[in-house]
Amino acid sequence: MATVTAASASPRRRKLEDGRPAVKGIVAWRAAIAVAALFAGATVVATARFNARVALDDARERVEHGTPPNDPAIQALVRQALRRDLTQPAALELTALADENRGHPQAAARLYRLSDQISRRSLATRLWLVQDAVGRGDVAGTLANMELALRTSSAAPAFVFPALARGLDDAKLVQPIATLVERPSDWREAFLIFAADNADPSSAAALFFAVHDRRLISKDELDRKVVVRLVGDGQFTLARQLDTAFGGRPVRAQLVPDGNFDDFAARYPFGWGLTERAELGAARQIDDGHSVLAFHATVAEGGQVAAQLLTLPPGSYALETQAGRQERVDTPPLWTLSCAAPATLIVTLALPSEPHARSTASFAILPDCPAQWLALTVRPALTPQSGSVQEVTVAAR
Repeated sequence: MATVTAASASPRRRKLEDGRPAVKGIVAWRAAIAVAALFAGATVVATARFNARVALDDARERVEHGTPPNDPAIQALVRQALRRDLTQPAALELTALADENRGHPQAAARLYRLSDQISRRSLATRLWLVQDAVGRGDVAGTLANMELALRTSSAAPAFVFPALARGLDDAKLVQPIATLVERPSDWREAFLIFAADNADPSSAAALFFAVHDRRLISKDELDRKVVVRLVGDGQFTLARQLDTAFGGRPVRAQLVPDGNFDDFAARYPFGWGLTERAELGAARQIDDGHSVLAFHATVAEGGQVAAQLLTLPPGSYALETQAGRQERVDTPPLWTLSCAAPATLIVTLALPSEPHARSTASFAILPDCPAQWLALTVRPALTPQSGSVQEVTVAAR
């Protein structure tokens, strides 16, 4: 099938109705929809009378294998289909594609609009109308046609979801897209999942902030996905804001959230992320009536068993930890505090060997360290190890 590239396409620049240039989200939509409309137009299958469908199937298959839509053989098949049934959007769309290839956009536009009058369920026509609305800077028309495509075609998400996700990159389009998503539909949850996985994480966060019914997002923990992606992208402040908006704990006097391991609602990365494997791991347990972090490791096993992200402001601090009831520990586990970006070790602190004993270490946070990883690492030993941590805290000095 013939393809359209940015190098070969030279669409005439449009302006919004008030005279301003089209916003970047509109430009992204145009690029995403252009190829989708051509593909859908070439692959749509007629559902009318049998003989007409056979002719259109033949035409479609040839276009899929690279024959131009304006090839005489293709157009002969299209005319054959139209002689049997004049109300077939597929035939009109293939004719419109041929007109576009010949450089007759106005003739193609008339055919697409005629197809729209015949049926509102044809995906290729709907995508052309989306592209046309994008070109005119018509946000309302663009979204209306996208919504109709998603309601009437199971194939639409493959084309419309990426375009909607790109639209989120423009701040002016976030609220209109959020309003569209909040309307009851069969596709909105699938789009939220798509946005969480594929949209720019800051754009996905903007959408999640704008959606009023946050249960749509939190029930599948989509906010968690985006928080983790933001952290991976180094956008720590925005990640913290999104975490707080969806039920996370705000920054408070206790600089290590869940430092005594009894807050099961504190979620990673602003709560503990625990390694849980048979040979190495950590888990919350109750010991002598108190919640502790119990760790274990088999022979020669070692590694990180717990970690969470802190956002300590610049200043001087003390890291303190208290051991639980130690059982079998040859080499005490080690707390490490490291700058998240750039990745730099700040301080280390070994867990005391004696039951319930405390140890402390001083450190400083510099202005170029906006977030820090606090992690507990079990060091390998020649015998199995097990023990617990009763508490870990950070205090300003």
